[in-house]
This record gives sequence, C-alpha cells and structure tokens, in this order.
Amino acid sequence: MLLSWKLWTIAFCLGLALLAGSALCAVRAVAEALQSTARSGDQGFGGPEDALDGVSRCCRFSMVDWERRAVARWAVSQFLLPAPRADDAQSLARIRQYFALGRGTASTELALQRMPASPLRAGMATGLQALQQERNALRPGVQRAMVALVARALAEEGLAPSLPPGGGQVFPPVAFTLVRPPSVLVVSPRERIRLARSTVLQPGLSDQQALQMEGGAEALGWSALVEPTGGYSTYPTIITEAASLDFALSTAVHEWAHTYLFFRPLGFNYFKSEEMRTINETTANIVGREVGRQLMSRHFEQDGPRSAPAAGQRPAFDFRKEMRETRMEAERLLAQGSVAAAEQYMEERRLLFVEQGYAIRKLNQAYFAFHGTYADSPASVSPIGPQLERLFQQAGSVAAFLRALEGIGSAEEYRRLLTSRAIEEATP
Repeated sequence: MLLSWKLWTIAFCLGLALLAGSALCAVRAVAEALQSTARSGDQGFGGPEDALDGVSRCCRFSMVDWERRAVARWAVSQFLLPAPRADDAQSLARIRQYFALGRGTASTELALQRMPASPLRAGMATGLQALQQERNALRPGVQRAMVALVARALAEEGLAPSLPPGGGQVFPPVAFTLVRPPSVLVVSPRERIRLARSTVLQPGLSDQQALQMEGGAEALGWSALVEPTGGYSTYPTIITEAASLDFALSTAVHEWAHTYLFFRPLGFNYFKSEEMRTINETTANIVGREVGRQLMSRHFEQDGPRSAPAAGQRPAFDFRKEMRETRMEAERLLAQGSVAAAEQYMEERRLLFVEQGYAIRKLNQAYFAFHGTYADSPASVSPIGPQLERLFQQAGSVAAFLRALEGIGSAEEYRRLLTSRAIEEATP
C-alpha cells in the first residue's frame, strides 16, 4: 500500500513537471514568435538571421516588453476605471487642449533647436518642460475619451455585432495609447523598388543610429531608410503623440482596422504577396480616413475653406503630383538599368521638396517601397488605390466596404471581386 502511494506521488509530480515544462515551452514559443515580428520580409515574420539583419540587431523593438506593459495598463483602464462618455463636453475640451499643447510643444522645441545658449533659451526650456508635464497629465483621460469616440463611431457604422458575445460592441475592442511609436528600417534592392525587408525599431532613435543602420545595409548593396511611423498595430495599438487631432483619429481607426482584419482572410494573408500587403494597407487607410473625417466633422471645429490663389499669384506646390512624377521617372530609369542616374535624380527631387517645405531626409528606392505600400499615397503607382476607392463608392458605407474585402485571401480572389463589381484593373 505504501509503495502504491509513493508511485502515485511520483507519477503525479512527473505529470505536473511535464505540464509545467510544456507551459514554459509554449510561453517561450509565443514570446519568440512575438519577438520575431520585429523582422518581416517576403515570407512573413522572422526567418534565419543574416548579415542584413545584423545591422538592426542593436535597436529592434521588443514586442514582448511592449505587450507586457501595455496590456496591464489597458486592463486597469478597462476594468477598474469608469467608462467615459463619448460626447461629454468636458472630455472633448480636454482632447482639444491636449492637441493644442502638442502644437505648442512642437513649435517651442523647433525654436529651441535654432536658438543659441542664452538666458532666454533657458527660460524657454523651462516653459517647454511645464507644457510637457501639463500634456502628460491630460494623456490618460484623453486616450480613454478618444477610445470611446472611435468605438461609438465604428459601432454606428455597423461594425458591432448585435448578438453576444459582441453585445453591440466592436470586436476587437478599440484600444490604443498615445506615445512615440517605433521607427522602421526599410530595405529595397537598388535595381528595383520592392519592399524586401522591414524591421521595427525602438522609438526615439538618434539621427546617428539611423544613419549607422542605413549605412550598414547600403554597404551590403541595398537601398535603406529608417523612417518614423505614425502608428503600429500592437494591441493596444500605438498612435503617435506628435500628431494633429485629425491624424490621430484617422490613425486610430486605421490601426483598429488591422486588428479587425487580423481575424479574417485579408488580414492573416498580409504577407502572402506584395499585392496583398498593399490591399491591406490601402483598405485600412480608406477606413481610417472616412471614419476620422466623420469624427472631426461631428465633434471638432473644422478649418474654414482655403481661399483660391489671387490673380497672378504663384500656384501652390502640388506635392502629390510632383511625388508621383518622381516615382514614375525613377521607375523608368531603373527599368533601363540606370541605377546611379535614378538615385541622383531622386536626390535632386528631394532637394526640391525640401525647398518647398517638405522635410524629406532621404528619397530613394526604400522610401518608395515603404510609402508605396499605401496605394492611395502619392509615392505609389499601384492601381489598387483607384480600384479600392471605386469599390468604396459602390459599397456606400465603411461596414459594407470592409465586409466586401475581409474574405479575400489572395490576389486572384481580389481580381475576381473586381470583375464581379465591374471595376477595371487599370493603371492610375
């Protein structure tokens, strides 16, 4: 009897050890999978490390660390704090104040960068610190109020299931935080514009760190660019704190659209092809633009209409037109095999944009590979932008537009959808 008891005890302990070991292995596998999302290429996340990955190893964004902290903060806000009203006048006023303070801190920081050391500069630095502290104190309440606004707008669009488990709430729940988002190292071949690899980097990198990573990739024969982002699809999602209110609202909806599509064929086939990435990003852009526009119109004051140029006045610089022409000419030169000529041309055009007030640090193949993923961007020559705009007009609502696309799992299925809607596969 005693021996039987001992055997059962040993078996029970071994079983617990096996369960604990399995759980640890599962946690480690999940952690490694999350960590690998910092690197992505043609075949999706992760993959074996190589010399190109070596240039960014110092500065990669840790998804594991971010999620551990962010989910805990979100849970406290979600379950322990009272839910804010979406249209509370005091909350709307605080949102306006937060973004007004953002404009003030940005202009003060710019002035300080240009000012030599002096008592006046020291006083401005003290004032800047006070503005930042005031803004930081507003942030938690502003985030929660904006989440409520976005969630209600999406529900009113028809994106909340009427039956449990949704119970009238959008899924996934809207959740974001206003902080400095990660940057991204984008890599493209020099001989053609193609997003070969992207690596998510820590926020707040110095110019020296960015130049060092770009130089390391370029020494290996690639075109490279370190670019800040406006948001990132973690959960809760990240929205840049250094944005205007309209940009923050549209980006919050854009990133929510990615979390929504994550559970559907269009989302989990994101890395299936370059075309699928472009469909995903452009879909999210259109959804973010439309819902963000409605929120601004409904709750916040709009700028008055811009006046037309006076007779004889120099016409405004058309950024979209000039950037699209730059992309097309660069494509033409690269197709001829004139890589050096294309790179020289893009640098000359960059100087023109800077002269017109557009602070583009580097304009190269990697720049177009990154920004061209958004087919409604002036840096893109993809026909997907006009196609999806036409599909949105046909759908008549954000919800109908999303539901028409969410089941698309391949470029072939996308083309069949265009055919069924009589949308031409034309170039821009």
